[in-house]
Amino acid sequence: MRFKILGHNDMFTYGSENLTLIEFDEIGKTLAIEAPYHINKHIENIDAVLFTHIDTDHVGGLETFLFRKYFDPNLTRPALIAKDSAMYEFTKTVELTMLRERSCHSSQTHGVIALDTYADCYETCWWKDTKVKEIPGLTIRQPRKQNEHGAMTTSAFLVEFNGETILGYSGDTVFDTMLIEELFGMEGLTYPVIHEAGTVYPDHVCHTSILELVGLPKWMRDRLYINHIPKMFEEWINMWINNCDMHHVKELEYYEHQ
Repeated sequence: MRFKILGHNDMFTYGSENLTLIEFDEIGKTLAIEAPYHINKHIENIDAVLFTHIDTDHVGGLETFLFRKYFDPNLTRPALIAKDSAMYEFTKTVELTMLRERSCHSSQTHGVIALDTYADCYETCWWKDTKVKEIPGLTIRQPRKQNEHGAMTTSAFLVEFNGETILGYSGDTVFDTMLIEELFGMEGLTYPVIHEAGTVYPDHVCHTSILELVGLPKWMRDRLYINHIPKMFEEWINMWINNCDMHHVKELEYYEHQ
């Protein structure tokens, strides 16, 4: 198993929005976390997509990804994984788009093509684990603590493989100590945690500030990989990462799973 980091910025840096792949080499399967536009450069190798919410830097490339997977006979049917509310919001977006397209290209419409036409859809919730059959051994756990990204709900996840936690992930969440405790678990564990640092301003209504993460205990910072970095603040945030025992998410490519 290995991580591949294909983007680490936010929506204002086109082509390098946050995109992480987990490649399960032992079974020849790949999970993508988030689906910005440039996910389609890697479409042939991706078996499942996990997304946190429906901002464009998280799902901007997902509709094209699903259409190409469906219509290209050389591509495999993917799995799509998200919190139940995020899946519902994305489903409505895709259904409306399909209805418009069918209205433009045909004198008759036969109803909306549902999202599960294009993918096997898995809705996560905190009270049950979600097993993904497209990647045998993969389980997604959603922390009990919910979070918000402005007016929309966003999600964090724990990724397990063959019964072992291999990653904690939080995308576009405000700073929340209860959520962070769920993502890291107990002191002494070794799996990495990817967390966004989408701002430098504490108490932001949509994002976590790098200054809030600096205050975490050292054992957490040792396992913390910073993602979703605004380009305008990148040099400043990198300074804090280097000086405070944290890691840039790109360092995950050199992470050795124990």
